[in-house]
Parts: sequence; C-alpha cells; structure tokens
Amino acid sequence: MGRSVHLLFMLVALAVLVVLFLSALPLRLTLWIRRYHGDEEGAIELVYLFGLVHWRRRLFSITGTSSDEGPAISINHETSAVNSSHRSPTMQGERGSEAEHAEVTTEDVWRLLTHWQALKSIFDEAKPVLRKLGHRALFRRLQVKLTVGTSDVVTTGIAYGTTWAVTMGIIGSITYWARFSEKPTVHVNADFQKATVEGSAECIVEIRLGYAILAGLRLLRVWRSVKAAKEEM
Repeated sequence: MGRSVHLLFMLVALAVLVVLFLSALPLRLTLWIRRYHGDEEGAIELVYLFGLVHWRRRLFSITGTSSDEGPAISINHETSAVNSSHRSPTMQGERGSEAEHAEVTTEDVWRLLTHWQALKSIFDEAKPVLRKLGHRALFRRLQVKLTVGTSDVVTTGIAYGTTWAVTMGIIGSITYWARFSEKPTVHVNADFQKATVEGSAECIVEIRLGYAILAGLRLLRVWRSVKAAKEEM
C-alpha cells in the first residue's frame, strides 16, 4: 500500500513538473505582411517546443472588389497549417498550397461600427489584462517600411507627415507597455513621382505559454461578463 502511494505521488509530481516546464517554454509569434508593385502577401506563424510544434497560415493577396452588399475586400489565404521548419519572410510560399477565399464587405464594417459601445466596454474591461500581457511579452523584432505618394508634391508631403505621425504613435504606444530585445526600426519614404502605397511590416514576439493561456482565460471571462451584462439590460 505504501509503495503504491509513493508511486502515485511520484507520477503526480512528474506530471506537475512537465506542466510547469511546458508552460515556461516560450511561444513565438511571427507576423509579416508586404505590398510591392500591387502585390500583397503575408503570413502568421506560431512556433512552440523548440520548433516541434509549428502552425503557419499564409496570406496570398488582398484586393478591392465589389459584392452584392457593396464594395468589399477580397482576401485569399491558406486553408491549412504548414508543418515545416521555420521559413524566412523573404521566401516564397509552398507550391501546391490551396487557397481559401473570404470577403469583408461594407455591411460587415457597418455592423461592427454599430456595436462600438459594446466593443468599447470589452476593451475597457480587457485593458488591464492586455497591459499585463504586454509586460510579459518580449518583442524580438519590429520593423516597418512604408512608401507613400500621390503624384502631387503638396498632398504627398501631407500624406508622408500623417503616415509618419500615425506609425510612430502606434510604435510608441507599443514600446510603452512591452519589452524589446532590439530597438524597433521605422522607415517612411515619400514618392513624389507617382501615386503609391507600398511597404512591409514584420513583428516577432515571444511569451511564455503559461502567461498566454492565463491571458486567454481572463479575456474569455471578460467577454462573458460583458455579454451577460448586455443581456440583462
């Protein structure tokens, strides 16, 4: 009897150690997108357990189109994850990968805007959780390169200044509540010869799996509490 209890205790202790070890390992999120010469592509990757767990979704294109509900944005992306070694953002997508089509219409955007009060309530409730999550996260890389132009000198200057101010404002907010292993880089250029919006952005952030799970559970609790409060009104 004593031996069985001792064995059970050892198994429970081993299970606890394994859970603690797995929760302490970093989860790496890589997000990149770029647009040059009218072509867009991007990807989102999650890497965990020293690369043994690897989820990847690639974005093929984002184009403007029209639908029965009015103007829309057409998005083509990969249908399934790719389990492979880590790939650089400069590499092309895998051949033979299947694409899935999705659209975001003006009606979808309007439906979202009509619920701005509920969204604001959710954001206000989730702000402490997001702030704490930001303090736990570590940005390995944050790079933004943009080129804007309207073919007119005056409006190009205005567009350049606005783009620079908005971009630096966002980057500044992120650096306020998050940690960085290297300084973020931002390059905004003006093209006075033609109308264009081109550039790229890449973000690599790490957070321990345990912190990510706790933050997800707290955000779920916030969502349920706001939803319940709305139903009682």
